[in-house]
Amino acid sequence: KKKKKNSSAQTVRAAQRTTMSELFLISVPGEKKTLDPRIKDVADFSNIHIPKLQVGTFGSLIAMSEELVKVDSYVEGTTLKVAQLMRDLAATQTVYEESLAVNQRTPLNYVTRFEWDLAKYNIKLSLTDLAKEISQRVASTEQEMKQRSNSYNKVKGDLDSINRKAQGSLLTRSLDGIVEERHFVKDSEYLVTLLVVVPKQLSSTWMEKYQTLCDFIVPKSTELVKEDSEYQLYTVTLFQKKVDDFKNAARDNKFVVREYHFEAQQLSKDQERKETLLQETKKKHGGLLSWCKVSYGECFQAWMHIKILRAFVESVLRYGLPVNFQLFVIQPHKNARRVRPVLQTLYAHLDKTGDAESQIVDIPGLGVSTEYYPYVNVDLELPGVKL
Repeated sequence: KKKKKNSSAQTVRAAQRTTMSELFLISVPGEKKTLDPRIKDVADFSNIHIPKLQVGTFGSLIAMSEELVKVDSYVEGTTLKVAQLMRDLAATQTVYEESLAVNQRTPLNYVTRFEWDLAKYNIKLSLTDLAKEISQRVASTEQEMKQRSNSYNKVKGDLDSINRKAQGSLLTRSLDGIVEERHFVKDSEYLVTLLVVVPKQLSSTWMEKYQTLCDFIVPKSTELVKEDSEYQLYTVTLFQKKVDDFKNAARDNKFVVREYHFEAQQLSKDQERKETLLQETKKKHGGLLSWCKVSYGECFQAWMHIKILRAFVESVLRYGLPVNFQLFVIQPHKNARRVRPVLQTLYAHLDKTGDAESQIVDIPGLGVSTEYYPYVNVDLELPGVKL
């Protein structure tokens, strides 16, 4: 592995990433299940028991080291997608944060008191098969999320489309629910009622001129139906044969004739459809939110198990066989900048290069870099906690 000195820019980025929810895993050789008391001044820590995993060959461990980085990224990304969907569905930030549960515990509590789920993640499998099974579980969750989300968005989109028609000014919005059957001339062979949108500043002009816009307009037939901040909606009744003449004259005077045909039966059907969509949207929203709560916990568990696998593989590669190391979750009191120097001092002797400073190391074949420490380190940025 090629090592590079840590740059000041990388140090700044690391500091910016440091938050109250930033944790990390470390492993150190030996059987001691606690750390030096000096660490307690800057961080809390807890020992993580690792079950007897299948080690495999040195070559397989090298391959797994690279593969697990990819799996880790995928599982974390999917967990974040579920969390983001849940955040979008939650009514408030508080509701969202209360929904972040892993086995009925907070994400932080689950991580700091982690126990391997033997029933769900079979340790008799090879590391390759174990990682593959975890990845497949998460992939199945991701696929189900897409299906459920698409189904919800389809219904919600139909409802939003109906609601959008009822928004906007009188010039563009749907007139359903505004005009009533009483506003129209009924069962007339010769007469027709039109709906005209008039700018508010021209309302007096309308009242003065509407009867003179063309011939055969019924006197005093106009009625104010509705008004908003910009326009007023009027009715006017005239002979059908003069509709085109009226429309042309209205346009010349900046009055807009709205094309609208009142159908009571169709209006009733539209209202029923809207109510059906509203109830269906509520039902799917609640179902999807409940699914997110469960699936977030499942994905988070998968993510943490992958993190443990990464720490295990890196520890065996770093410290060798037989397996003899301890794994700890480190929770900085304020930020990692105060913890790292203490750890460097305590474990500098583990660095075989003679350079105990944090460095940036290229990961072969992945085109990415990670910080190098004399101890095994795996960062834990709890997915979803900071949304």
